Formats: sequence, structure tokens, C-alpha cells
Amino acid sequence: MSQAQETQNSFVKQKSPAEECVDFFHKERHARLSLEMIIENLNGLKKIALKLGLESGDQLLQQAVKGNTKSIAAIESLLLRPQSTFLGSVGMCKAFENTLLPQLINQNSSRKKISVWVPGCGEGYEAYSLALLLNVHRKELRGWKLHVHATDTSNSTLEQAETAVFDADQIDEVTFGLYGQGLKRNGDDYSVRSEVRELITFQNTNFYDSEPPQEAYDVVVFRNQLSYRMPDLQEKIIKNFEKSLRPHGYLILGFGDALLSLSSQFKVFANTQGFYQKIL
Repeated sequence: MSQAQETQNSFVKQKSPAEECVDFFHKERHARLSLEMIIENLNGLKKIALKLGLESGDQLLQQAVKGNTKSIAAIESLLLRPQSTFLGSVGMCKAFENTLLPQLINQNSSRKKISVWVPGCGEGYEAYSLALLLNVHRKELRGWKLHVHATDTSNSTLEQAETAVFDADQIDEVTFGLYGQGLKRNGDDYSVRSEVRELITFQNTNFYDSEPPQEAYDVVVFRNQLSYRMPDLQEKIIKNFEKSLRPHGYLILGFGDALLSLSSQFKVFANTQGFYQKIL
């Protein structure tokens, strides 16, 4: 190599672990990861790295680029999902309860079953919120089979979800009054009562590559996650949800998630923002 080439190479900037990770997630995971998101969450990345037996956040990013599934799942969980709080969306719960639940009861009166899928469930906040909501209507739904299927690709977050224990500061008096009868206070924590916990099944499943279930769902809840994905993956996800829903089933997205440009198979349900119904 000539001296000129060596000089030129010395000016070529080597990508940082963060930049390499951003490139990897764009190309291999079709995800909208950015340097800003990494920089804003350096402390969180370091904590995750230590839990996984790594020395630093950079090492976590490097392991992800090499294809380490635990590192990839951990980064996705921290950076590419909304940081939920327990019963954090009372508006969504009330819309589900007042608008969608009566429709489900009417549609399913003969089969007496309501099944809900929460893909990318993380530590289970959304799944437990829905189970608590259904629990409030136990008397009305006596004899019905109620099931919330919560899936994720991170074993560590699923293990946390299975504990069914949450910080007391994650739920206020108003939401506790609405849906808290399925919770028990233990010092600084709330634990989910067994009758609510038994409504949920947690499973490690990749929601956009998995085969449609043998028995389709009535509702899929995927709030505030779609916008973190690249357009081609968004389309793939929505097509999988279409296949996974019963005829005239329902899809609940976040306020910032645009759906109708991705699929002609859904219509807005009852003029409720984020609620869609499968046309066929």
C-alpha cells in the first residue's frame, strides 16, 4: 500500500458501535433505530449490558450487530417499544370497555369466547390491563372463555411479566377504582390476583414471522409500535394481523400509528381513534 493510500485511509472515519448498530437494525430488522435514541438511552443500555454479563453498552450494541439474539431483543425492548405504564392508557381501556366490548359480546354470543392477542407485550402492562378490564365484567361474562395471549421475543421481559408484580406508583387511585379489583397491594407493589393472571398466556413468539394461529383472535392490540418499523415491515406485520384475526375482528393501534395507507382490509371502528375493524 502506498503512502498516499495509507494517508487516505487514515481519514476514513471508522463507524462507532452505535452507528453500526443503527445500520444493522435498518438493514436486517427493518426498524427505525436512530443515533439519537441510542444516545438518550445510554444508561439503560449499560444496565441491560451488565444484566447480560457484558461490560458496556457498546459491547451490547456490538453483540447485536453480530446477530446475538438476546442483545437484539434487549435493544428492541428498550428502544423500539413505548415505555408503558400499568393501566397507563385509561382512554384506550374505556374505549375498549364502552365501545368494543359490547360489540364483541353481541358477535360472540353463540360461541361465548373472547380472545385477545398482544404481540410485542414487553413486561405485560397492556396484557394485564386488558385482563383486569375483562375481570371487571366477570359476572356479565359468566360461562364465557376469556383469553389474553401475550407474546414477545425477549425471555427476560417475559420472565418479568410472569411475576405479575408491579410498582405501586404505576397506578393511581382513579384507575385503581375502575379496574383495580383484580390487584392486591403488597407494600410498595401491586400483585395481580390469580383469577386475573389465569386469563393470560405468555409465549416467546416473533409476531411478524409466526404462522397464523389455528384459532383466530377477536382482537389484536399493537399500540404505538408500528411507527417504529420500516414501511416494508409495517406491511408484513399488518398482513400477519389480517390472517390472525377472525372475520370482522378488531385491531387496536396507537394514536400515532397510520394503518389505512397500508391495508384496504380494515375500516375505522365506531369513529374511535386507533380502533379498526377487519372488513371480511
